[in-house]
Amino acid sequence: PMLLLPLLLLGQLAAVSLAALPLSSCRQTAEQLCAADSRCAGFGISADVRWVRLFGCSSPAARVPSDSGWTLWVETDNFTTPLPHTTVDQSRCKGAPLDDNVQHPCTAYTISGTIDVFTFESTIFYWQNQLLVLENIACEYADHAGVWDASFGNRSYARVRDLTSGEVLSNVSSTAGYGFITPFVDYKYKRLWLFGVQADRCKGNGNATQVFAWQSQSISDWSGPTMVYDFGHLTHNVQVTQRGDDYFMVLECFSFAQLNGSTSSGGDLTKGWGLIPNAKGVPSGTRCGGPALHYVPHGTTDVGYFYFLTGGDVVQLLRIADFSTGEWEESKPSPFISPSILDAQASPLCRFNQEASSKGSPPNLHVGVPEPYARSPFWPNWAGQNFTSWDRNSNDADICCSHPDVLQSFVLWGASTQGHAPRPPLTGTDAGANVVATAEMPLYMLLDQYF
Repeated sequence: PMLLLPLLLLGQLAAVSLAALPLSSCRQTAEQLCAADSRCAGFGISADVRWVRLFGCSSPAARVPSDSGWTLWVETDNFTTPLPHTTVDQSRCKGAPLDDNVQHPCTAYTISGTIDVFTFESTIFYWQNQLLVLENIACEYADHAGVWDASFGNRSYARVRDLTSGEVLSNVSSTAGYGFITPFVDYKYKRLWLFGVQADRCKGNGNATQVFAWQSQSISDWSGPTMVYDFGHLTHNVQVTQRGDDYFMVLECFSFAQLNGSTSSGGDLTKGWGLIPNAKGVPSGTRCGGPALHYVPHGTTDVGYFYFLTGGDVVQLLRIADFSTGEWEESKPSPFISPSILDAQASPLCRFNQEASSKGSPPNLHVGVPEPYARSPFWPNWAGQNFTSWDRNSNDADICCSHPDVLQSFVLWGASTQGHAPRPPLTGTDAGANVVATAEMPLYMLLDQYF
């Protein structure tokens, strides 16, 4: 929906059409940005906004009467303008470097920060009354299980942690040598599934054409891998979701498969998969990177949308009501996620704020022969304005949780150099983290904010 709202523009009143994100969310974003930047002293907001920007002391874009200090700007669908009633501490401007004019989305979620570094694709999920996070672990990770268990040596695998405490609940040994693994919880049949491909991330991205699955009714006891779908084409990230009695799968980049309820008798998801006939392809120009797919009902009803996230340099959010008869919609604003100084906070989730001064770069490149990876620790080297050294791409995003017991929303994504060397003060040949954001509302309400 669009709103017609007044916005104060350099003393003049103008009417503009703006994406209707809640004003409180935009204000919260502005507060976070100011708090994260020592040179930002104040802010003021009078209308819904699409973006929040920080411009530096000497930036030619800072066309305000004083032309000094830090200024919060907003970008609407029509023009860019400073936020009215912005206050700045001009003393902080002395000697301040030029700003990169980094653009931050005005979000309906609050960024908690990084929960770990050098973990690969990760997903938050709800299982047996616990909020958990599944992480793909490659050989760069400092605490790779191969350090103490030879069965994991020099192979990628999946592990499950408690989202709050960070405790590792399961290193899933049968996933060793596989990658791009995602969880799916079938609440009807009380079964936890993992889906992934035979791509050892310690050796690259692989050339997988088949999808494999693991299943469990506990965190510690797994069966699999079982080959469940011979796709026949190269794919990497895969994910499964459910609508009613039917199950759906996304395969990168991009195909959509379905297993209908009559085929999945008793919740068996190991056979019966096939491409959806005449599925509507995603819009031209959609980024291809780490797709996630979730069917999210609206409240207590069964009616909802398939929400689709895909990344690269930024993360896009799209939705469709039905793959055969519906039409794709892209979020407003878009992108849904982009690099931000707030990514460089050490989140209390997974207790990363207690590890931030020891974990960092370069990563552990040789499992079994740990190198001192704390030479450039996350805190303080990755934090604050140094986020531009490593946070260049947002990708591999996911959301949680569409369950009536979970009244809070979570967004999780990768922030990284995408395999390129970071800039000083970071060391090593690449750098990346997984970042979490939260919203104090059920997931369907958060997603509704964007359409």
